[in-house]
Amino acid sequence: MKLLPTRDADTGSGLTQRMMSENGTVEIGVYPDPGGARIRGGFAGAPECEIDWCCGDSRRHLESHYIAVCLYLMRREENENCFVGLPRTSNVEPCWEDNEFEKALTQAMLTIPGVYQSRPKKER
Repeated sequence: MKLLPTRDADTGSGLTQRMMSENGTVEIGVYPDPGGARIRGGFAGAPECEIDWCCGDSRRHLESHYIAVCLYLMRREENENCFVGLPRTSNVEPCWEDNEFEKALTQAMLTIPGVYQSRPKKER
């Protein structure tokens, strides 16, 4: 699917840095909360999120996880299954401190053509 930058939500979702799919089916964005920020994504107009990732106050983690979800969705069809494979949320917040969440996200990313996990170089 193609994701396009769009104006921040005035629909009550509170999303900033918002992206919407070309046909207007899917939206993702950043949701500010008292602990920092969350990445939320789902189907435009739906009352619930398909993903809701707390990134705390780490700008680096917010940006890397936002890029990951964009990359993932851009390789998917724009349909009801586009979020399948991504972890919905983490059990520990912020999400990057949840090892199981990070493993699930890594596994999802490895399904994208051209994305691979680097291996540490052997010391000589």
